[in-house]
Amino acid sequence: MEFAHVVAVLQTLCYSRAGLPLPLDEHFVTMYKAGTKPESPVTAEQYATIKVYASEGLNKLKADYKAGVFKAFKPYKTLVGLEMNTIEFVITYVLHHHGIHTGYVAAIKKLVI
Repeated sequence: MEFAHVVAVLQTLCYSRAGLPLPLDEHFVTMYKAGTKPESPVTAEQYATIKVYASEGLNKLKADYKAGVFKAFKPYKTLVGLEMNTIEFVITYVLHHHGIHTGYVAAIKKLVI
């Protein structure tokens, strides 16, 4: 599921690279991290949980950013060669990443409906 993937990637990129524990359930992140694919349909209960993770994750990211917890961010290069040098760049990139997946969903929706 694209939505769950975007939620997991946001947390992974921001927290892991800063040497911080992930605020999300590790099983959730493992299921939806980069390089995964859907293994089964998502139930209504699972979707409700994903929505909570998304909202709480954004609120926590905002609070943690304001508190300065990302000071130890470790720069890295993505698989496509993009330099992730600061937490601010990563947050901006995540918006782009979300947009890409939103486009995928819109395209698939046109094919299905």
